[in-house]
Amino acid sequence: MHREIKKSKILIIDDNTTNLDLMVEILKQEEYDNIQTLSDPEKAFETINKVEPDLLILDLMMPFISGFEILKERNTFLNEKWYMPIIVITASNNPTDRKRALNLGASDFLTKPFDLNEVSLRIKNTLLTGYLLKRERQLTENLEQEVIKRTKELEEEKLIAEKNERKYRKLFDSNVDAINLFTISNGVPSNFLESNPANLKVLGYTPDQLKSKNFVDLFLNCSKESFEEKLTELSEKGTTQFEIDFNRGEEGGKILDVKCSIFEHDNEEAVLSIFRDITERKKYINTILEQIKLLKSIAWTQSHEVRAPLARILGILNLIDGELNKSLDEEIRQFLKIIKRSAEELDEMVRNITDQTYTYRDLEDLINKND
Repeated sequence: MHREIKKSKILIIDDNTTNLDLMVEILKQEEYDNIQTLSDPEKAFETINKVEPDLLILDLMMPFISGFEILKERNTFLNEKWYMPIIVITASNNPTDRKRALNLGASDFLTKPFDLNEVSLRIKNTLLTGYLLKRERQLTENLEQEVIKRTKELEEEKLIAEKNERKYRKLFDSNVDAINLFTISNGVPSNFLESNPANLKVLGYTPDQLKSKNFVDLFLNCSKESFEEKLTELSEKGTTQFEIDFNRGEEGGKILDVKCSIFEHDNEEAVLSIFRDITERKKYINTILEQIKLLKSIAWTQSHEVRAPLARILGILNLIDGELNKSLDEEIRQFLKIIKRSAEELDEMVRNITDQTYTYRDLEDLINKND
């Protein structure tokens, strides 16, 4: 900060060149090196606008244009970003002149003849005040720019958030599964906070009706132990899934697949619960399983019923082919070979049918596993 103050641009306007030289010498002794002087007050405004000084040292009593006139017009060449304190030089002790100069915008006074210590301190203090004011303005401007930038970012983020909200709201409302949000406090679920329209078809309640109900209200036939077990799993794993029978009286029973997941909602932990009606799927699966069992039974029964007489035929053929083969003529032996090969092929087909029943069993296990 000290170095920056010493580099301040200082403009001295005085028609007396002796006073100018003296003031320059004083300033140089204080290590100010960016000093400009003007002895022709008629060029004051032109020079001030050109130099844009950090400090103007101005003599009040000058010919053609006095220091008072320059003070009166100071606002015509200053702007919000340019702060220029003015120290006036006067040999007058007239309080009226001082008051007038202060009213016109002077920051301080230097009285002729100059006192070196007084000049040094007043200039230093005025420049320090100007430096701090400029720093404050710069920080304020930077802060304003940062606020503008951050406000723009927040507006953009808001637009994105609103766009995502509309997108997710559309997905939420158009989903065919019943979706509900609620919180859990001390193991007790709150009433549903949000519900989508599909609840009416799946659970038989409108979103407005569900606002006065909670998770337990929907499954009164579920045991307390089972419900607490699911809550514990949800708390430990963050998710839980189960099937439950749901019956709302006159509408008949349903089988629901229920999946609950913990997520953050409005800066607090909430539960997203999805209810899917799997009643028809269960019916289809049970039908398929029954058909598989029937096919297994048919395949097993038929294969065993065919293999028994077939085994006897093969036994007789093997006996003939072994012990009686030499007594048979060549044509009969060839017929015997054809019959035996056909019986063996038939036996292989029966074995394949039997093996297929194990495939049905594997398929049954797979369906039960994924159900």
